[in-house]
Amino acid sequence: MPTTPRKLLPYVSTAIAVYVAASVVAHPEPSPEPAPGGAQAAAVVPSGNGASPAEPVSALGPTWGMVGYAPGHIAAVPQPFGYDTVVDGETTKRIFLSFGAQPDVSTAASVFYTATSDDAGQRFLTSEQTPWTALNLVRLDDGSFLSVEFIPDWVDSTHVKIRTWRSTDQGETWTLTQGDYAAPEPMGFLRVWRGPILLSDGTVIVPAYTEYASDTRNASLILQTDDLGATWTLRSTIVEPTTDLGTNEVGLSYTTDGRLIAVMRPDTPQPYHLRQAFSDDDGRTWSAPEVVTGPDGPVGSISPVLTLQPNGMLLLSYGRPDNNLLVSTDGTGSEWTQHEFVFGNAPATSGPARDMGSSGNTGLTTVEANRSIVYYDRCHSNNLCKPYNEQYSIWGAYVDAVTPGAGKIDVATKLRTGSATISGDVAPADPVFPETRLEGAVDGSSERHAAAVLRADAGPPSLVIELDRAYLLDRIGLMLGHDRPYSASIQLSEDGRRWSPPVVRTTGTRDHALRYSDIEPQRARFVRVTGVAGTDTPVTELELYAADLDTFENDPVFGIPRGWTDALNATTTDVDLGGFESRRSLRLFDNYTDQVAKITRPAPDRNRQVATFELGSSEWNYRGQFVFDVAGRSGDSRTVRWHFLLTPGAYPAPGSTGTPARPTLQAWNGSRWLPVGTLDEPIHPHTWRSVTVDATLDSATVTIGGQSFTTTTTYQAATALAGMSFTSAGTGVTSTTWFLDDVRISGS
Repeated sequence: MPTTPRKLLPYVSTAIAVYVAASVVAHPEPSPEPAPGGAQAAAVVPSGNGASPAEPVSALGPTWGMVGYAPGHIAAVPQPFGYDTVVDGETTKRIFLSFGAQPDVSTAASVFYTATSDDAGQRFLTSEQTPWTALNLVRLDDGSFLSVEFIPDWVDSTHVKIRTWRSTDQGETWTLTQGDYAAPEPMGFLRVWRGPILLSDGTVIVPAYTEYASDTRNASLILQTDDLGATWTLRSTIVEPTTDLGTNEVGLSYTTDGRLIAVMRPDTPQPYHLRQAFSDDDGRTWSAPEVVTGPDGPVGSISPVLTLQPNGMLLLSYGRPDNNLLVSTDGTGSEWTQHEFVFGNAPATSGPARDMGSSGNTGLTTVEANRSIVYYDRCHSNNLCKPYNEQYSIWGAYVDAVTPGAGKIDVATKLRTGSATISGDVAPADPVFPETRLEGAVDGSSERHAAAVLRADAGPPSLVIELDRAYLLDRIGLMLGHDRPYSASIQLSEDGRRWSPPVVRTTGTRDHALRYSDIEPQRARFVRVTGVAGTDTPVTELELYAADLDTFENDPVFGIPRGWTDALNATTTDVDLGGFESRRSLRLFDNYTDQVAKITRPAPDRNRQVATFELGSSEWNYRGQFVFDVAGRSGDSRTVRWHFLLTPGAYPAPGSTGTPARPTLQAWNGSRWLPVGTLDEPIHPHTWRSVTVDATLDSATVTIGGQSFTTTTTYQAATALAGMSFTSAGTGVTSTTWFLDDVRISGS
């Protein structure tokens, strides 16, 4: 074991204070500059401070290649569609990803391939040529799929046959219907464009666009069918074409305030910016179009795609130039306050080639309550791909768009691990929709069948969640069904017998996403949702938040968690170990000889501070140590009052007969490490261990896995305690990974 701080703490030279400053002062690194041609540079580990937990945040996460063939084989214009299914007891998304395999010219015959993912888009292991595509795909209430073709069969200028494919076996086989559509006046063409929506009365609506013979500009339309595509009629014209404005491609979605929003590609001279309009009657009438404006001004210009996440964050992806994403944090689309650059691949910085490279055609699917995937291509399917040796491919990027609140409880994972239970008066399992079940209330999906349906009975039906322990709840999200208005209430209890008055009431709501209620903090282990007697009530989604806990479930993955500061090589993660009975945790990853991994959680000044957290280790941690500090304050200066070093011990190599060395805990007194205690049990790789640090200015008790040690070995002078810092110990050992979860700092 090292005996000098020089080997343990890389910022320590002759003065320990240098390390202290490094542990509390942010060192932000410059953002990566775009590569030539607009391509995004390689990502770097973020450093500095996280955002406020009280603010909504969006962040572009990792990107990965989904489909790619040898040079010259076209794969462009992604068209994704995801639907819920249950795999190994967990609700997940099965995603169809269609893409074009022909040159992007009007004379080329359409050739489409469709790849399939059974794990929410992480891997697309199969692809095949299909007559149907996911461009205009919708799932009906009988479980079947309808896929509407982009180009109808032409009969004459007022009549077309809209080709609709239907599958009743989860996409294994398909049958074709050629449905009649009679236009109100002669057309030059008709195209059916992306994003059908199933209305509560069973009608399917889908955007389309045309150019009437009497106009010089395109018109964006809403078509409808109520007989599985056998006949089609015009429901509305979103934007009437004028001399100065026409629109064509349409992105369509519901908003959190119950309206439909349509975002349209313009068919007009510069400025070539997207337009948006709203409907409050399910697409029968529309507001006047307005230019879509992001935080940096108007945006353009093609392939608008919308998705409303279960948490109410509305996303808009679009292209040209490059590929971009906007976020409406209140889900209404009235304001687009956050912007993310996704990808650029232009062969030139000016001229027509500036808008090409990537085709600019994008796609979106939601895969968790607060996470979506944005899809794009890296090479346009025309001559402008030649500078990139015709290496066509479809890529995706995670987008985490999260609401306020750092203490989201991962109820779904706790149910799977058995540390929480759910029970209630619900409808029986549906063989067509396996996601309709008790767990559907907390599965992170807002799809209409991913719900626990409270069953109509003589009395008000209810469901009850029993958590693993009592939490101080201060925020609750609830989503009921969206096919008609529903009502419900939520009560809390510590013991499951005595219940509070309703802390949340919702009356006659028709929800399209979660509605959040901030409540007076109340300790509860049991949560009960009660519907109305005699009425089947879908509990589509329920979220619970703790007031005094950092769980990292509602933080962007691979970003600095909100409320934390001075991060270096420390981010939220959902890979490797994951979380403690949850999906996400905070990971400190030290793989450098000139840096450590570190992060600080500030807290209000206290005379006594009690910090609890779950500590996880990787398979390599026998090579490194873990430092955790109780931060202090002396006047206006930040200090470190207690400075602890945990040495996990040398773990034997796989197959060896040795036994792990017993872990040790030490405290730093300003000049050397002094022993505090030795743990009875080794720290096993890929496991979690509970840690509590109960400290005053004069003494500290550290409890690890139920074993307690008390010390009076202080480090620096302090008049108050003010948070915790966590650090990998030293630069001499690399590939050290530690995980933190369920961090709580309290006291008096």
